[in-house]
Amino acid sequence: LMLTSSVMVYIHYHAWTEGIFILLSFLGLFFLNRYIEKPKTIILIYSAIFVSLAFITRYVGGTVIVTGLIAILFLCKKSFYKRIKDCLIFGTISSIPLTLWLIRNLHVAGNATKRAIAFHPITLYHIKGMFDTFSLWLLPSKIPLIIRAIFILFFIIGFFILSLRLYKKQIKKDIKIPYFDTMQWISTIFIFVYLSLLIISISLFDADTGTGYRILSPLYVASLIIILPIITEVLHSNNIPILRNIFILLILIFCFSYIIRFTYRVRIANMEGIARGYTSKNWRQSELIKIINKMPDRTQIYTNESAAIKFLTGKNSLSIPIKIKRYTRLINNEYFDQINLMDKNLRNRNTLLILFNNIRRYYLPTEAELNEKLHIKLIRRTQDGSIYKSKVVLQQRKSTIE
Repeated sequence: LMLTSSVMVYIHYHAWTEGIFILLSFLGLFFLNRYIEKPKTIILIYSAIFVSLAFITRYVGGTVIVTGLIAILFLCKKSFYKRIKDCLIFGTISSIPLTLWLIRNLHVAGNATKRAIAFHPITLYHIKGMFDTFSLWLLPSKIPLIIRAIFILFFIIGFFILSLRLYKKQIKKDIKIPYFDTMQWISTIFIFVYLSLLIISISLFDADTGTGYRILSPLYVASLIIILPIITEVLHSNNIPILRNIFILLILIFCFSYIIRFTYRVRIANMEGIARGYTSKNWRQSELIKIINKMPDRTQIYTNESAAIKFLTGKNSLSIPIKIKRYTRLINNEYFDQINLMDKNLRNRNTLLILFNNIRRYYLPTEAELNEKLHIKLIRRTQDGSIYKSKVVLQQRKSTIE
């Protein structure tokens, strides 16, 4: 399921940080599981080191630290004093690298994370995105979202009833529950902590955070750790033959669906090139990028994609003003002043406005809006964008020629 999952294929062929984050996080949780079962300080230190690396890879690694602290407090069988001491050891070691990095940011940039606290509660768009993503773990995207959502709802209810039934069966026999071990409890805690802190982050720190494949991918791994042992228990149970047959059928359907989607992802990647983002074929063959490459170094550029220009040409450029602040969704009160300043700077004969067609960002003004507010004229249209120059500069040039 891991190797053929479109979720895992998606985040790995993009070479995003989620791949290494998942590896480091679950290595940390694995050693935490070993520590809880056989408490040794050195194992706890191993866990904290891997978690610290996950934390410095992505800020969301803080959820792994919180998960570890809760697991130590409630799952470890040591005395309360020793559990508190172990929490301090785990929390300190796992937080040191990122703390040092944030201090460095504060010293260099004057801001630790470039985030401001503002209340922008999670919306229906985010919740819909969660359901959409969760359902795509099981069913193809061609099935309507409402059907996938209903299926997920029934799946969760059925899974809860099944777990409760198995739990009662084991309690009656007065034996250890084999299908829900420490690692599953840790994974359950991780899911609740991750979702809780994600909601808090969206609502207070970063309204631009999505709820798609990339952000929720760690929960896919945690869900497998929880669900698969329970499915194994059902398959080996002789007391629930109907459930066993249903699960066998579902597993076959899911495996077939996974293989089909995995094959599709790989085929698309081979057709378009495995590279994604700024290394993709579209960016590497961009006509605008080729033009920018040939421009003199003294040319100053305003653009809606400064990162691409820097990555692909090595040239610096200025971003056009934003209408809305990405992380807080607040209106940029300085927007009109910044537009006027850009209009003034464009009157320099070496300054251009270059807009890429494939950039759709809600916080940036559109090409039509810029045409309305700036004194600019189109001087070249390419397949992937446009180049504008100040009308004042063009008029001066025309007058000089005459």
